[in-house]
Amino acid sequence: MVKKSVKFGLIFFVLLIIWRWLFSSEINWLDSIATSFAVFIVYIFIEWANKPYEWNKDKK
Repeated sequence: MVKKSVKFGLIFFVLLIIWRWLFSSEINWLDSIATSFAVFIVYIFIEWANKPYEWNKDKK
């Protein structure tokens, strides 16, 4: 779960840097890092929320 999130965050960071480099006059590194970290945290939360929890696994 974490490896996938790190890959996604890094790919998002690289694409964001390339996008800003091509279409903007300057690259805001702090904004790019903060945005990529936020995407990383949101992706981890979504993956965690999609994992089902077995409510009755101990009540046998």
